[in-house]
Amino acid sequence: MASGKSPPANPTDRTALRDEIGRRTVVDVGYARPGTLADHDIELPGPIYYKTSAEPTPYLVLRTTFAFADAEGETVRECGVFFGTVAKPEVPAGKRYLTPGEIENPGTVYCLENRPPVLRSGTTKATEEIVIPL
Repeated sequence: MASGKSPPANPTDRTALRDEIGRRTVVDVGYARPGTLADHDIELPGPIYYKTSAEPTPYLVLRTTFAFADAEGETVRECGVFFGTVAKPEVPAGKRYLTPGEIENPGTVYCLENRPPVLRSGTTKATEEIVIPL
């Protein structure tokens, strides 16, 4: 990783990741409302704060956690949220991490984000969390 080098700006016109490693299904879906520094349980870059809500709100929270072996040894440089991904018929039911070769239909991209490179080791899990305004 180059010191002091920022990732490229987030794309607004792409419909796929440049070099997809794999994708994981969302395991937690809920609602949130705007929070504050003093009262939040979700912090996004900015910083922007949200608080989870048991009641429906115009903010949807999506979370997933990549397992230890997911993308082990790969360098992650971008992340995306896709809706409607379909696995190939031969992929075991319930499998949550899909490599590009296991995807029948990639679905529709909601957002893509370029990031500083991170090497996925087999000793850490990675949790991703996004709040989507409805």
